[in-house]
Amino acid sequence: MNNELRPLFWSDNHLKCLDQRKLPNQEVYVNIYNILDGVKVIKDMVVRGAPLISFTALFSIAAEIKNNTKYNINDFYNDIILLKNSRPTAINLKYELEMLENNLKRNILDFSFEAILKYAYQQIEILNSSNLNMSKLFFNSICLNSKKQKFNILTICNTGRLACGCHGTALGVIDYLNEKKCLNHVFVLETRPFLQGSRLTAYELTHSNIDYSIITEGSLSYIFENNEIDFVIFGADRIALNGDTLNKIGSSTLSIIANYYKTDVHIIAPLSSFDLSLQKGEDVEIEIRSSDEITKFNNHWIAPKSARAINPSFDITHSSLIKSITNQNGIISPVNSKNLENVCKR
Repeated sequence: MNNELRPLFWSDNHLKCLDQRKLPNQEVYVNIYNILDGVKVIKDMVVRGAPLISFTALFSIAAEIKNNTKYNINDFYNDIILLKNSRPTAINLKYELEMLENNLKRNILDFSFEAILKYAYQQIEILNSSNLNMSKLFFNSICLNSKKQKFNILTICNTGRLACGCHGTALGVIDYLNEKKCLNHVFVLETRPFLQGSRLTAYELTHSNIDYSIITEGSLSYIFENNEIDFVIFGADRIALNGDTLNKIGSSTLSIIANYYKTDVHIIAPLSSFDLSLQKGEDVEIEIRSSDEITKFNNHWIAPKSARAINPSFDITHSSLIKSITNQNGIISPVNSKNLENVCKR
C-alpha cells in the first residue's frame, strides 16, 4: 500500500478519515470535528472494520474535547451511548469505549484532549503488536506443520490495514505469509453488499504485489472443485463463548461450502472481538442495513424502483464449522467453550 495513505490520522484540530466507500478509484478524506461527525462516518460506513470503527470513536471524542470548550465528562457519558449504538453487531467498539470509560472513572486517564489523543494512538499500537503476534502464531502452528511450502488461501471481506488502522488480522496473516515466501495465491470473495473484497482487499493486495483473483459469491462451489484451496481464513466482528463467529454476510455460506469440500476454516481475531458474556451467536443483534445498498449503485437504481431488499450486514458461522480461532494469546482448537475461555483468560 502507498506509505502515505492512512485509514485515519490526526491533523491540527480534527481527525481525517479515509472515505473507504470511494476506494479504489478515489482517495478522499472526511473531516471529523466532534462526536456526531464520528457517529455519522461510522454509520455511513465511511470507515468500516471493527477495530478501525473503535479507533474512529476514540479520536472523535478527542476531537469533541478539542473543539468544544464547554464539553465535560457528564456530556461524554451521555454521548458514549450514541457511539456504542452507531454499529451494534461488532464488539470492538463497545470494548474500546468501556475501557476508556473505566480508565476515566479510575482516574488512570485524564479527561483532556491530550490524554485521550495519546490514548487513541496507544490503542492502535497495542493492536498492531497483537495482530502481528497472531500472524506469527498462525504461521508457526498451522503453516510450519503443513507438508506444503506455499499456500492457496481464500478470504472474505477486508481485514487488513484499512479495517484495523495497523497490521491486519486475516489479511495480516496473508501479508506475513507473503513476507515468508509461503504464499502462492489468494482468492478474494467480492463480499456483498459494499464489495469490500473487490474494492478494498484487492486494493491492499495490489499494493503489496500479492497474486490474487477476485471471485463472485455464487462461484464458491466451482472454485473449490477446480482449485486447490489449502484453507479459508477470515476475521470476526464478534465471537461468542461457544466459538460462534459473527462476520461479514457470506462468511457462514463460505464456511458451509468449505466444510463440504473438507477445507479448514480459520478465524483470526484479537481479544477485543471476543464476547464471553454471550453463550452463542444467536444472542447477538444482527445489523440490518438499508435496501438501497443493494438496489442502487452510486445512487442509481439497478433494480426496479419498487424493489425492496433484505440486507443483513453479518451472519453467524457456527463453531462446528471452524477448525481454529487465533488471538494474541494462542490458538483455540478444537473450538469449544472450554478451550476458548482458557485461551482468552491467559
